[in-house]
Order: sequence, then structure tokens, then C-alpha cells
Amino acid sequence: MVDYLKFEKELASLEAEYDYDQDGVYYYNVHRPSWLIRELQRRYDSFDYSLIPEIIRYALNEKVVNYRYTDHAGTGHLIIFVELGGKKDVVLRINPIESIIEKYMSFERDFADMYKRVSIPSSTILWSDISRKHFNFDIQIMEVLPGASLYEFDGTESDYGKIAFQLGQMVAREYKVPMKGKGWGRITKNKRGQYVGTFNSPIQFLTAYLEHDLRILTLFGMIDPQGMNSIKEFFMSDRVARLFTQQSYGYLVHNDPSDHNIRYEGTEVVAIFDWENAVIFDPVCELGTAPTWTSAYPKKEKMIEGFVHELGYTPVGLEEKMAVCYLRKAIDKAQFALRGQRLAAKHVANFRNGVKLNQLTVEVTDLLSE
Repeated sequence: MVDYLKFEKELASLEAEYDYDQDGVYYYNVHRPSWLIRELQRRYDSFDYSLIPEIIRYALNEKVVNYRYTDHAGTGHLIIFVELGGKKDVVLRINPIESIIEKYMSFERDFADMYKRVSIPSSTILWSDISRKHFNFDIQIMEVLPGASLYEFDGTESDYGKIAFQLGQMVAREYKVPMKGKGWGRITKNKRGQYVGTFNSPIQFLTAYLEHDLRILTLFGMIDPQGMNSIKEFFMSDRVARLFTQQSYGYLVHNDPSDHNIRYEGTEVVAIFDWENAVIFDPVCELGTAPTWTSAYPKKEKMIEGFVHELGYTPVGLEEKMAVCYLRKAIDKAQFALRGQRLAAKHVANFRNGVKLNQLTVEVTDLLSE
């Protein structure tokens, strides 16, 4: 077992050095201070549900017949399914953090529409409000998505493979959503109302909060200082720079290819949703990070197959670039699990695998076995 309390004061001191600005991080859902991580874990316990009818009346001029929620949704939002009288049911998404306005809630309709235009099925956003004028939280309302969650897939491995193949095809279609001259990484709006990235290069984005993550892993003893330096040097190496500077601009990348963000019917993908982690980057990162998420069956090979089939060729350095993205994701997941006090065997295994894929000589300690 990990003695999380042992590092509480040192962790608080380390975190105080970072501002956790939502535009300057690598991965929004992960790069938050520990107090906020713990607060979001309790988000369903503190919300005033009597506000739901008022929200729906204000936004849609409809009456609420009933509502329900699931407290295991893999997001920092409250996800509430609302039944309307005589109308289609809707999903109410709420950002309950009073101190942080989530700008992405007002961006998601545009992101989803961009994907739909290139034949990537996505969500339909009906209404959003981040003004905080009427309610002291951010709100989004979307149509109920078709199909079932891939996170609860109960079919065969062969059927799952067909779905993974389609996901690979959809990753390839992200190349049809170029963001030329718009920067890299987390997205905001400039003075002209254009979507732009926070960072000037793909490496700046890839290494955003990397030192933060590695310092936390070192604090808990998952790696030693030498291992931390080796990983930092790797990400700042000419080898990695060459991989990610071949393209002069990025693309709109969903950046959260988890099964719980995918809906399916039979063997067909019917929707990809949940956009709070979208970035301007290389679509290959979707292939690299997908295997780090929990899934019914392995999906890496079938996703690559679908990706290459859709493109019509295999990009130079594909597997090498995927390996870098895999390691970056494994690192941020491991530190997040430690700060959220829920480290599991999968986090250790993913981190070790990421080190191996990139041929690094870094020892990853299994804190769960000590």
C-alpha cells in the first residue's frame, strides 16, 4: 500500500509552485491541484439538485419530469440525465467548480460540428452558458447520445476489433480538420474569435507540466532523480523534436480516446463525445494514448490498421511517435493516480511499458508491492 499521507506536506509545497492554468497544461482533467481532485471526487454529494428544473426551464423552456445521474462517469463534470415531458430527453453537464470557469463548455458545439463535417460522428450540443450570470457554475445541455457506452461493451473480441478499426479510421479523418497557423496544445479564442493553441510548438505542448509530473513520481519514489532526468532529457531530445516538428501545423484532436467517451451500436461507432481535453496536435497521439485506457479488449493493432487503411499509407515514424505519446500519457496518469490516492497496478504497468517502448533505462518502482 502507498502511504499517501506521508507525502502530504511535501506535495502541497510542490503544487504551490504551479498555477494549474487550464490553458497552459498538458491534460486538463489531470493537471489540477490535489484539493480540486478530491473535491471533484465528491462533486455529486454537494450539488443542489433542486436547481435542475430551474436550469431546464431557463435554458429550454421545458419542464422536468424526472432525472437521474451516474456518479462513476469518467469526467470532472456532473452528468445528469433529464427526462422532459413530451420532448426528447437531454443530458445536463455541469462544471461545479466555483473558482474555475470552463471555457471549453462554450467551444464544444463547434468542435463536434467540425468532426461531423468530416464524417466523425459526435454529440449535438443544444445550449451552454459559462457567463455565471444566472447560476454560479458552468452548464451545457446536449442531446442523449445513441447506442451504448463502449466502456460497458459486452460483445465478442472480433466485434470489438471492428469498432477499433473504425476508431482508427476516424483518427485518420482528424487530418481533415487542420488548424493552420493556430499554434499547438490547449485551445482558447483570440481577439478575432478564432480558435488558437496556447503553445508555439508541439514540443512545448508535449512537455507542458512534464517536470511537475516527474517531480511527483520522484517524491513518492516511483522513479529516482536519475530516472527523472533521463525522461526529461528524452522528451527534450533531438530525436523527439524531429518526430514532432515534421508538421508545420496541428489538427483538432479529441485527445481523450477512452471507451467511456465512445458510443456504439452492434459493431458501429455512433458517437465520439466529451471535448474538455481537445487540443491542437498530431492525430497520431490518439493511437498512442488509446492503449493506456481501460478497454474490453486490446485495440492498438486494429486502430492502426484502420488508420493506415483510411490514410492509404503508413506515416514515417508512426510507431515511434505513438510510443512517445504513450509514455507521456502513462506519466500523467501515474502522477494523477498518486495525487488522487488511487494508484493501481495498471498505472505501474503502463508506465513501465512506456519506458520499454521508448528503450529507456529507467527503473519504475511498483509502490503497490512494497
